[in-house]
Parts: sequence; C-alpha cells; structure tokens
Amino acid sequence: MTKARILALDLDGPVLDVKEKYCRCYADLVRELGGTPLEDADFWTRKRSGQEDRALLAASGIEDRRDDYRRLFRERIESTHYLAFDTVWRAALQLLHTRMPSVLRLLVTLRHSREALDWQLERLHLESAFDLVLSAPAEADRRVETKVSLVREALGNGPLSGFFIGDTETDVAAGRALGLTTVAVGFGLRAPERLKAVDPDVLLETPGALERWGREVSGGTIP
Repeated sequence: MTKARILALDLDGPVLDVKEKYCRCYADLVRELGGTPLEDADFWTRKRSGQEDRALLAASGIEDRRDDYRRLFRERIESTHYLAFDTVWRAALQLLHTRMPSVLRLLVTLRHSREALDWQLERLHLESAFDLVLSAPAEADRRVETKVSLVREALGNGPLSGFFIGDTETDVAAGRALGLTTVAVGFGLRAPERLKAVDPDVLLETPGALERWGREVSGGTIP
C-alpha cells in the first residue's frame, strides 16, 4: 500500500510566534483578578519550562483564584482581541511555501473555535498555505488522541510518511503514534530542555534551525 506523504504542523509555536498573546492575556487576567503579573520575560520562562498554574499564579498573588483564571483564560485566549497579537515565523512561512511535490500540508491544531481559527488564518494570509486544516477542541487528557484522530479521520488508517512538527510533548506523542518523524521546535510553548525529555527525532531550538531544516527537506525529499 502506498504511503500518504504529509507535512503536519501544529499552529501555535511552530507557525505562529504566540509569546505576545500569552503574556498579554496572562497579565490582563491577573490584574483583573486582583494580583500583580510577573514581568513578561519571567512569565514566559516559567510557561516554557512547564511550570504548573498553581505555582505561576501563587507567584502572581492569585493562587486562590486559579479556577477563575483557567476559565477566563480558556474563554479569552482565542478571542480576536488576543489572536491579533500573533505573528508568523518567517522560517515557518518559508517552509510552507517550499515546493514539495505530492506532499500534503496539514495544519493540526486543538482550537475551541473554528470561526476564530478561520479568522486568524485569513488575517495572516495562511488560509491557502495548507491543503487541510484540521482542528477540534480537546480536554487536557485527550490532546494526543484528538490530534491522531483528526489526521486519521481525514486520511484514513493507511500508512503515512513524513513529518509532524510541533512545540509540545503532545505533538511529539501524536506524531509518533501516526508513524511520522517527530520534529520539535524549541522556540514555542516549551523550552528545548522540556522537549529533550520526550526524545523527538529532530529538535530545532531556534527559528533559524527550522529555516535550515526546511531547506534540507525541500524538493520533495520526504521519504
């Protein structure tokens, strides 16, 4: 059976620089809930290290408002107000526009609002960058299974080849479950040290490394 050749990418992190969105949403909510937000650099370092909300919010003075923070964060992080702060990594844009004959480009993301996702893709001129846009909401303990299901529902249960590019443990696990080469980028929501622990096939620590890697796999060289 012929393998389907794909280039699957998560959105937040590998394609989009989401630091500003996360920093602003966090700081706005902490102030609203009566706390004092950390400096952006401190918050982002803690977030990328995988620090749990309990410790992060304790340092922000609102540990007792954790449930409120989580609820409001889920409600607002995908609002157009905050999505407008995202920008596209140049390296990702170059990769998406690299000629790869017979390769399907898949966006595989866990967004709650398809309407907001479509708005953002159109705003950033990314709507034509992917052959398929796959998205669904997922509970925290179903993130891997949901990403795998999205791909399988779109492409069937046949063998796949290619790459799954993401910035979290979820992406590495999903790519591995699909039989794809896992490519973790260390400049998104997880620091390289966190990603090394889940042993991706390829770890790209900077946008420049992604740009160089993209050139290496250009020309339809996906196995």
